Parts: sequence; structure tokens; C-alpha cells
Amino acid sequence: GVFDKKIGLFTSIFGIISPVFIVQINVLETIPNIFGYYFFLISVAVSILYIKIKNKNRRCIMTENIGINNITISSISHATEDEDKVLEAMAYFLPENIDDEDLEIETVDSEGCFGNPIFIHKITIDKSKIAKKVFNHIMQLVKSNERNITKLKKDIDLRLEKSKIYLRFDKQKAYLEECKLVDGDDVIRIIINFKIYVPKNKEQKVKEFMIKELEK
Repeated sequence: GVFDKKIGLFTSIFGIISPVFIVQINVLETIPNIFGYYFFLISVAVSILYIKIKNKNRRCIMTENIGINNITISSISHATEDEDKVLEAMAYFLPENIDDEDLEIETVDSEGCFGNPIFIHKITIDKSKIAKKVFNHIMQLVKSNERNITKLKKDIDLRLEKSKIYLRFDKQKAYLEECKLVDGDDVIRIIINFKIYVPKNKEQKVKEFMIKELEK
């Protein structure tokens, strides 16, 4: 680990310096000066080690540290549909150990393209820790079917927008507790908004992160 590497470096440094120190004491008898020289070298070694660790941590943050900002799950129920069943299908994408107080749930009355009444349901998870749990649950569902993995890898570029990925799932299948990634309209839509610590190439970072999650 990192600790072992630190110890190894210090051991190497002391292994090189110690013989020089001993020779200087025995031959030149300049103990006070050598002590100063000895601790100067130690200071240099510690400074180099600190810089290396700091740079390594910065690279890790820039390339690997990706979090979840928020997740939105939404769907539409038509007048001919059972609203409760649609909500149950949406709840399929939430882990069982999540509290209602961690969710923001809203339903809006609206109209369809032909003036028909519809209800727009939306669940928002904006607490990062809770969003991470929901994300992990969604990924487990996605990976439960090899077809989902293949499809998502194939068209992932079409689902990305900056730090977000857009997923659509079959609503009827979700009610039956089956996960099927689709491209239709009568679906459950999930938007995952990532927290990415890089100023550029956010879509590429999201893509790399998602592929890595799919291959776990």
C-alpha cells in the first residue's frame, strides 16, 4: 500500500545516508555539522515524498472521483391507466431501505398531445449519499439482464449530455419487476446527474465510469 511505499522510501534514504554519517563521525569528527547535513537531507526527502503523494492524489481526483449529484425518475400515467400501478413500477427502481423523507415526490395534472388528461409523476433524489444507493440499485437491475448491458454499451453515446445520462425502461416490465432498457415513449425515464471534478470532457468521464460499472 501507500504506507509500505513510504516506509520503503525512507528505508532507502536512511540506508544511503547512514554510512556517510558514520564515516564523517569516525574520520572527520564533525558531528555538529553532520547533524545539520543529515537532517537537511531528511527534510528534502520528506518534501519530495509529500509532493509525489499530493500529485498522485490530485490525479486520482481528476480521473476517478465521480459522485452522484441527483437522480430523477419520472413517468406518465394516462386516464386509462391505474395510477398506483405506474407509481409501483417507478418504485421498482428504488432500493427497499430508502425512506420517503429522502425522496421528493410530485404529481402534476397535464394534457397529452390530443388534449387527453395525463398525470406526470416525478421522484427526485437530491441527497448525494441516497442518490448513490439508488444508483447502485439501478445498476444492479440493469446488469440483471445481459441484453441491457449490451444495449447500453452500444448506444451510450446517444444517452449522454454533459454530466448526465438518460435511461428509459419498459414501464409494463418494471411493474412486473423486470428491468428492460428500451427507446420508446411509454416508459419510465431516469436521469442520473453525476458530480464530476474535471472542467472538460465530462461526457467521456461519465462514459468511462458507466462502462466500468457495467463490467464489475
